[in-house]
Amino acid sequence: MDRQATRQKYRDIIDKERPVHVDDHFSSVHPKMDPYERAKIFAPFSALRGLNKALSSRITVPVPDTDISPEREEEINQILHRLSPGDMVEVTIRTKKSQSDNTRTSDNASESYILCEKITGTVARIKLEEGYIRIINERIPLEHIYDIKLSNL
Repeated sequence: MDRQATRQKYRDIIDKERPVHVDDHFSSVHPKMDPYERAKIFAPFSALRGLNKALSSRITVPVPDTDISPEREEEINQILHRLSPGDMVEVTIRTKKSQSDNTRTSDNASESYILCEKITGTVARIKLEEGYIRIINERIPLEHIYDIKLSNL
């Protein structure tokens, strides 16, 4: 943030006077701070810089709406049954959308597509009987899993 932006953002407090401590040790130990440095104290803090941007820019890719083959479905099922909390996985999830939700143009307006999104993380919970797994803090319904791979990180 440049000086002008800092001044604009904190204009209501940046020119306020510093509290006066007459005849005490405080003023000599804590000299007056530059107003621009002082304004930085009040700036928002983000411990994980860039996390919000990364989360909001998750990549979704439209692909044709095709069913998973029974063989692949069985492979996914076997992987799910072998998983345990703490395993690192890469899961491709899908959400079915109608063509009218898409901004692309097509000759067939009733055509549908799937949005696929890859999530990589640690398995936190597996509830096959309830129909979901949890990767970190994200609950993923089993019917949304398009692909799953164990990661060797």
